[in-house]
Amino acid sequence: MKLNVDQILRKAAASAQSKQWREAEQLYRSVLAKFPANKRAQEGLQSLSPARLDTLPAEDMQAVFALYSRGDLAAAGQRASELLAAHPNSVFLHNVMGAIHMGLGRI
Repeated sequence: MKLNVDQILRKAAASAQSKQWREAEQLYRSVLAKFPANKRAQEGLQSLSPARLDTLPAEDMQAVFALYSRGDLAAAGQRASELLAAHPNSVFLHNVMGAIHMGLGRI
């Protein structure tokens, strides 16, 4: 069943309300791909903050932090780099990468 634009926008808003940020983003972007001037899609997408769109799972943060805390900077850096590919806006990962580079003398 194909959804019309109004149905997609309602589904996107419902996804955002239930904190399914990625799904909401994809739905808003699908509307904008066909209708770049659609105000509801533009406003909906703008309402999704980058932090919400790039929520790093807690277990991944804990895994990187555990490696870093143990002093295994190379492994922490490797894991953080892998995660950055999937979560490029993660403030946590960028901060920990800075600390890792500093600890390794790569300022």
